[in-house]
Amino acid sequence: MKRFLGILILLLGQAFIVAAMLLLPHGLEQNIMILDTVVLSIIWWVFSFDLIRPIISEGDHAPEIGSLGIRWKGQLLYAFLAIVFGILAAYFSLKFEYQLLGQGGLFGILVLTWLFSLMAKRKVSEVAAAETKALDGRAQMKIAVREVQDALFDSPDAPDDIRRAIEEIEGQLRYITPCSNPEALAYEQKFIQLAHEIAITLPHAKMEGESLRANVARLQRTLAQRKSILN
Repeated sequence: MKRFLGILILLLGQAFIVAAMLLLPHGLEQNIMILDTVVLSIIWWVFSFDLIRPIISEGDHAPEIGSLGIRWKGQLLYAFLAIVFGILAAYFSLKFEYQLLGQGGLFGILVLTWLFSLMAKRKVSEVAAAETKALDGRAQMKIAVREVQDALFDSPDAPDDIRRAIEEIEGQLRYITPCSNPEALAYEQKFIQLAHEIAITLPHAKMEGESLRANVARLQRTLAQRKSILN
């Protein structure tokens, strides 16, 4: 229903523009009247697009918020210049060819604005994706350590020094800062893999004591290396 209403508003606005241009007594040539109708239609659609699209589309528009200011400034500039140019062209009875050339140039400004806005939107999306990836890495490290803690709970024979080391590692994880640096991501993956190997080895702590201690030491070193990367 919302989508239908949104589309209906867009179409009604367009119909009003066409009807106004046909019914108002302005004495314009047909080709100039068509040009003015097209210009007013463009202005209507570019401004109503951002207002009505959230109604007809349920997608995530968050990346576009960062580029919205650029686009709206360009659209306001275009609308102002296009309307002023149309009024002056009618007042001075400017030939259709010159009006078409002028309105085409102004539309080019609008297109450039859209291109800059698209570039800004893409940059915002890339930054958001990098931040999400960095946060996911920290979350996966915490999940890996919880897996080790669960294995410890089921391994009563695990040495106390290993238990203390795992508890210390879990406490140090809170000091990890988000980072999308490839080196940081590599350490995170190494940490997760080591933690997984430790969780598998813990039930055999008596037989695999030395190997287990070596992996815990590697886990501590990997964590320290990851903590040293801040951005």
